[in-house]
Amino acid sequence: MLDDLGLVPAVRWQCETTLGDHGLEATVDDRLGATRLPRHVEVALFRIIQEAVSNVARHSDARHVEIDLMRDGEIVTVVVADDGKGFEVELAVGMAGSYDSVGLSGMAERVALLDGSMQVRSAPGAGTTIEVKVPVGGVSA
Repeated sequence: MLDDLGLVPAVRWQCETTLGDHGLEATVDDRLGATRLPRHVEVALFRIIQEAVSNVARHSDARHVEIDLMRDGEIVTVVVADDGKGFEVELAVGMAGSYDSVGLSGMAERVALLDGSMQVRSAPGAGTTIEVKVPVGGVSA
C-alpha cells in the first residue's frame, strides 16, 4: 500500500487496522502537499508512525490519537499525539541519554538515519506526543 498509494493512505490504513480493534479513534491530518516524498523517507516515517500507533494501542489506554503530517520547505514534521495515560519520559531515557524502550529506540534510530530529530513529551495522566522532524532529502537512501 505504501508503494502504490503513498504515506498518508498507508498511515490511515495502519490506524484503521491497528486502532480499530482497540476501540480507538484516529485523526490523520495531511499537509504534505501533492509531491511524494523520497521512498526511503516515506518508508522510515511509516515505520516510525507504525511503532507509535502500536505503542498507543498497547500501552496508552487512550481514546483518541491524532497524527499530523506537515511539510515546510525541505522539512517534514510528523506528530503523533494521544490522550492516554502518559508515562515518565525520564524513566524511558537511559543513563546514556538514549531510550531504554525498544520501540522508542527503534524510532530514534530511524530518525537519526534521516539526519532528523525526535522529541517525546509525556507525563502521567497527560497523554503522549512524539514529534519527528526530518529533512526531505534524508541522508540514507
